[in-house]
Amino acid sequence: FAYTMAADRLAATGSPYYPALLQGPIVSGDNVLIGYFYPPVLPQLFLPLRAIPHLWLAVGWSSVQAICLAVLLPLVLARGAAVTMNRALLAIGFGLAFYPLQFAIFSGNVSGWLTVGVALSLIAGPRIGGGVAAVATSIKLLPLPMFLAALTDRRSRITAVVPLAIIVAASVLLAPQAWADFAKVLPNTLQIGMAESRTNLSPAHAFFEFGLLGVGVVLGRVLAIEFGAAAVLTGLREAHSNRRSALAVFTRTFSPPTLLPPHRAVQVPPARTDCPVWARAER
Repeated sequence: FAYTMAADRLAATGSPYYPALLQGPIVSGDNVLIGYFYPPVLPQLFLPLRAIPHLWLAVGWSSVQAICLAVLLPLVLARGAAVTMNRALLAIGFGLAFYPLQFAIFSGNVSGWLTVGVALSLIAGPRIGGGVAAVATSIKLLPLPMFLAALTDRRSRITAVVPLAIIVAASVLLAPQAWADFAKVLPNTLQIGMAESRTNLSPAHAFFEFGLLGVGVVLGRVLAIEFGAAAVLTGLREAHSNRRSALAVFTRTFSPPTLLPPHRAVQVPPARTDCPVWARAER
């Protein structure tokens, strides 16, 4: 719903952002009517979909995500081996049991599509992985660690940089006012405080419950820096690997002071790879 509303604002005003976001930081949690903070690319993609009835659009949006993940998650688990019925059911069952992924799919959050992209990059190789990182970063800035990790491998470097440059350039040409507004929205968004809702899964909120918000914020940033550095170093040493991808994905789950359940959906595909627990379970 937030994406179609952003597309409606884009069509009407040339910008997908609610006016309050241009005036300054809002209080986290007061964004129900605002709902869109990301680059203008996604509302532009939704422009031709606005004529579809909302119910049909929501059902199709979620159903296609679910179908893609039902196909990709078993392939991620198999890692090139034969996809047996047991492996397929285990992979799909794990995805269904992971609440953030459930939330992302059934609420229509774009994080479901980012999860599809992460799974695809794990099984399709470095060049596809670079393209996935480019598209994901053009839609949301949180996948930026994936893009930076893709730059460490010469095979994924071109497929990451060129598509991102093309997408952003085309988007700016089509909606210059939207990008001018995004330049104002971004710093305002970065100043939004921590959501005090119990659905906030960030380290900052975990420590906030004990009156140690500052400790949680610092710890989250330290963990994000450590995981990001590990992703880059792993990429330089191993080029494209599941470990590099997993480290890059987990980097984005620590630093934001507000981390809602769908934002963790992307952890599902990396959790299915290079994990001895799954290997023992399959023997």
